[in-house]
Amino acid sequence: MFAAEHIPTTRIRSTDTMEEITDIVALRARLAVERAAGKRIALVPTMGFLHEGHLSLVDLARRDGDVVVMSLFVNPLQFAPGEDFDRYPRDLPRDRLLAAGRGVDILFAPTAEAMYGNDPELRITGAVAAGRWEGAVRPGHFDGVLTVVAKLFNIVMPDVTVFGQKDIQQVTLIRRMIRELDFPIQLVVVPTTREPDGLAMSSRNVYLTPPERASAVALSRALREANDAWRGGEAHAAVLQGIIAARLEPLSADYIAVVDPDEPALSLRSPRGSARRGLSTTSFLGRNTYSTPGDGLPPWAIVSPTRTAHVERVVALLRHWSVAMRLPQDEVRRWLRVGWLHDALRDAPEEEMRRWAPDIAGPVELRHGPAAAARAELEGESDADVLSAVRWHSVGWEGWGRCGRALYCGDFLEPGRSFDQAERAALAVRFPDDPAGVLREVVTRRLSYAERQGWTLPPESRAFRRTICG
Repeated sequence: MFAAEHIPTTRIRSTDTMEEITDIVALRARLAVERAAGKRIALVPTMGFLHEGHLSLVDLARRDGDVVVMSLFVNPLQFAPGEDFDRYPRDLPRDRLLAAGRGVDILFAPTAEAMYGNDPELRITGAVAAGRWEGAVRPGHFDGVLTVVAKLFNIVMPDVTVFGQKDIQQVTLIRRMIRELDFPIQLVVVPTTREPDGLAMSSRNVYLTPPERASAVALSRALREANDAWRGGEAHAAVLQGIIAARLEPLSADYIAVVDPDEPALSLRSPRGSARRGLSTTSFLGRNTYSTPGDGLPPWAIVSPTRTAHVERVVALLRHWSVAMRLPQDEVRRWLRVGWLHDALRDAPEEEMRRWAPDIAGPVELRHGPAAAARAELEGESDADVLSAVRWHSVGWEGWGRCGRALYCGDFLEPGRSFDQAERAALAVRFPDDPAGVLREVVTRRLSYAERQGWTLPPESRAFRRTICG
C-alpha cells in the first residue's frame, strides 16, 4: 500500500553528449536513426523543474533502454482556469544540467504551439475513472494528461516509458490507455522518492512556506501508520482511510482513498481482496489547492460512509460530464452543488425527515430529497434550479433544466450501483453527446422501478415522464 522509498543517489555523467530538440519532425528523424540501428528508446515524460524523483526515472530508463529521451513540457491542457499554470516553477538551464548529468541522451523541450497548434479540439478522456479523487478536485485534469502523453507516445514511439508511482491515479489511467489503445510500449513504474523526513519529492513543494513544509510530513506519517495496520491484518478500506484522516492534523484533505489500482474504475475495496496485496492498494491525498467553492457535503449532512461514497461517485460523474460538455463555470458549480446536496439527509432519522419534509408522505426514498432541499434553503441556498433538482431527484420533475436532469441521470448511472453495470456504464459514456436520449432511458428505468416497488408516484413524476418519454 505504501510504496517503498527510493533512496536518492548521485551519479554524474558528461554533459557533452546530450542533445536538445524542440521540433517534432527533427526529433522523429533523429530517433529513426537510432531505431534503425536496433536501439531501444526509453521515454521519461516530465514538466521540468527537475528533482531527484525525476532523475530516478532516468536511472530506470537507462537500465531498460539504449537511448533515453526526456520530455520537458508544462502542459497547458492539464491546468484548469485559475490553477497554477503561469506560476508553475520553471528553470530550463538548471534542468539541462541535471538531465545531462544523469545520462539523458535527448531532451525534448517543445513549445505549446509545436505540440498543439493554435486551436486544439480533440482530447482523450478517461471517462468515469478520471473523474474521481484528483479528477474530481481538478475537472478535466486527466483528460489533459492522457492527451499529452498520447501525443508524446506518437511522437517518440518509445519501447519503454517510465513514470513515478507518486501520481498513482495518473499511472493507472496511463496503463489503461496503453492497453486499450494498443500502444506497443512497456510501462515501468518507479517507487516514490522522498526527502529524508518522508515528504514525497514534488516540483510544487517550492510553494510551501516553512511552517507548511514542517506540517506536510504528517502525510507520510499517516500513510506509514495505515500501512502498518494493513500489514498487521486490517482488511477494511474504510478503517485504513480513517487512520489516515485521524493522523493528518493540521492538514486538510480534498480526498483520501484506499483503492485497488488494477480495478478498471479504481474501485474502493478491501485490500485483502486482492491477490497482489503489497502492490494493489494505494493511499493517496490531494492538498487543498484546486478545490471549488462550496465543494463537499454540507456540515449538516447525515450520511453513512457507504452513502458518502455514493455521493462522491455522483459528484465525480457530474464533474466529468460538465467538463466534457464545456459548460460555463457557473453551471459547473451548480451541478456540483446538487451532487453534494441530493443525499445529504438520506440517512437522517425519521424525526429529522418529518421536521424538514412534513408535507411528504411515503418511504424515505421519496422524502429525503425534499428534506435536503428545505434544509439547504434554510442554510442559504437560493438557486431555484439547485433546490428543485435536490427536491425531486428521486422521482423527477418536468420543470427541470439541465441541472436537475443531469442529477437524475447521475444518481442512477454512478458506477457503484451493482445492477445492470455494463448497460449503465454505456449510458454514462453516452450522456455528454446525447443527454436527451440518455435521460429518456433513465426515466423509463427509474420510474418503472419505483412502480414495481409499489410507490405512489406524485403528479410531478407522471408529468415528468409524459414530458420526457411522450
